Amino acid sequence: MTVGSLVAKASDALVDFPFNPVVTALGALCVLLVLYRIIDPPGGSDREWGVFLGLILAALVTYGGYRAMEEEGSSFAEIGDRLSTK
Repeated sequence: MTVGSLVAKASDALVDFPFNPVVTALGALCVLLVLYRIIDPPGGSDREWGVFLGLILAALVTYGGYRAMEEEGSSFAEIGDRLSTK
């Protein structure tokens, strides 16, 4: 998804798809999934440092998507309204 958005922006294609909210939502989902695995590791194994690195990186992706939405001037409520009227 991210690679596709970079290619679309680099080629100046006319794409009317809200990439930033999708990145933000998927990043938040990743944060929740990693938190779940920190709380309940598979097989009762010990937590390694990589899971915490994954949590930090997923949080950074979410934050970057949110900041891009702010810079763009969009919000989830606005996008929901736009999609519900179509």
